[in-house]
Amino acid sequence: HPLTRLSTPYHCNIALRINRILLEYSENPRDLYNTSRSLLTLTSSELVNELFAQLTKQTHRQTTGDLAYWHVIAVVLPFIPPTGRVLSYLTSHLERYSELRTPAGRYAGYCHKVLKRALVGGRRQHHPCRLEVEATCGKPYVHSKAMSIPIHLPGGDYHVTGFDTVSSVAEVIMDLESQLGLRSCRWSGYTLFMDDPVNPSVKVPINHASKLCDVIAKWETNTKPLNNQIPQVIGLSYARFLYLTTPNTIITQMEYKLLALQFHGNAMSGIHGMEVELATCLGAVMAQAREGNCPDFSSMKANNDTQKILSDFLDKYVPLNIRNRCKDINSRRQLVKEFSEIWQKFKDVPPNELYMKYYRTVERWKYSKSTLFSRSFIVIQKMASKLLCV
Repeated sequence: HPLTRLSTPYHCNIALRINRILLEYSENPRDLYNTSRSLLTLTSSELVNELFAQLTKQTHRQTTGDLAYWHVIAVVLPFIPPTGRVLSYLTSHLERYSELRTPAGRYAGYCHKVLKRALVGGRRQHHPCRLEVEATCGKPYVHSKAMSIPIHLPGGDYHVTGFDTVSSVAEVIMDLESQLGLRSCRWSGYTLFMDDPVNPSVKVPINHASKLCDVIAKWETNTKPLNNQIPQVIGLSYARFLYLTTPNTIITQMEYKLLALQFHGNAMSGIHGMEVELATCLGAVMAQAREGNCPDFSSMKANNDTQKILSDFLDKYVPLNIRNRCKDINSRRQLVKEFSEIWQKFKDVPPNELYMKYYRTVERWKYSKSTLFSRSFIVIQKMASKLLCV
């Protein structure tokens, strides 16, 4: 029989179905993902209260077998929290059984934390992502945040940031900024990007009001109909989105580093049309910051080895469009020589000062905010009374 008062016989039948789903999962707790998605189809508040009344009854005894029901509570609670008296009963139930001695008691404490976060931060909008389901089946109560994900930074670095099932994108960005020592994104112009599910090389900005788990779940849904060549793990990156006028006195050292690395990455891809002198100077500054002092070639006997090593560094830190201007071997050797001479001038300079010098040099360049785009021509040819675009 239903544990709560239901208005129609149809709701009573749904209540029996809920009980059957919970029993099947408790006997074979392996498919929490599909079980939770089946329970999230409940839209009536009466049925939601009935669901949590059944879960409260099943977790009344703290035994090892009850962990399957705790898994269901932890996953479903951020989406459809109960209301009215059932909410009060569930809150007191979680507070009563929260302890650190048993796994069930730790799950009760974790579910109580999730409930408070869901009531304050708002309900989730999408279905659960596989990352949070796997974290719930593990030990989500071990760390302060149940999940963690790497966020890629300019220059190839990354930073692992924790979050929970109710964390918004704005909260994740705030945690990342406090851990890295950055200003608020409102003043720095930075934001969080995700890889496009169709073309991972395209970065899409994420709405700060969205829940991060909802963003991951939508990304997983959009990647399903695609081929298996695309990795099934979302990629997040933190980069500059807006260029805001800011006094240099309030920019942090870490922000100087990210700004310099992001501009250098864009310059290496060819979207900034720089002169040879500026590109060579900036490349030498970045080489000193990333590689250290210029290698000492005085002990080398063969001049070819020196040219080869410096040429490799030139390819790594000077844009391709600058290197392509060297039409013969002599002009390339001259460019390598200029690059090494500038690099040696910054010997023993700390990286923080180099990043600051790099970005302030870029700011003084009048085309620093400009971008080059490749242009493709469309040839229209009349063939058999039809227009063919090539």
